[in-house]
Parts: sequence; C-alpha cells; structure tokens
Amino acid sequence: MKNNSGMTFMEVLIALSILLTLSMTLIPLYSFISFEKKSFHDKRIIAYQLHDALQAIIWDTDTDLPLRYQQHIEAKQVDFSFQFSDDMIIHACASWQSVTNRLEEVCFDGIKN
Repeated sequence: MKNNSGMTFMEVLIALSILLTLSMTLIPLYSFISFEKKSFHDKRIIAYQLHDALQAIIWDTDTDLPLRYQQHIEAKQVDFSFQFSDDMIIHACASWQSVTNRLEEVCFDGIKN
C-alpha cells in the first residue's frame, strides 16, 4: 500500500505559483489604490480651500479681480486664480501637481453680490 498522508512536490509548486501570482497582482494594485486615495484626499482639501476663498471674495466688496496667489496646502504648492468670466460671475480655479505627477485642477463659479 502507498502512503498518501503528505503533499507531493508538484502540489507544493502549484500552491506556491498560485500564491506568487496573487501577490504579484495585488501589490501593484494596492500601491495604485493608495496613490489615488492620497490624490483624492488632496483634491478634496484643495476644493474646500478654494470654496472658502471664493466665498470670501464674493462677500468682500473691496477685492479687485483678476487675482492670483499661491498657497502651500498639504506640502503642495497650489496656484489660485480668480477672475470675472461674465458680468457678475467669478471663475475660481486651483491647480497643483498631484502625487502621481499629474497637473490637477478644480474650478468653481460664483455670482458676485
């Protein structure tokens, strides 16, 4: 009679190849997801800052447009620009270099009182 109580060498190789294939697939995917998560976090924080700055310009009667300035947010240099796009509509944009070295931009419009 044969002793079938253990795993053969071929079974071990197949299991190891499956584990290696899974790890080679999941590690780059996890890296990509963490970069995108950081990118979305930065975009949300910068959008909040742009919204607050646009609200301040809308309610302030002494602000001259067009206006451009730079600010450091989350260790990134963000360029803010505000200008009239129509008679009473203010076009506000923020642009920055993302974690993945893409040029990101978010824009809002507001009506001047």
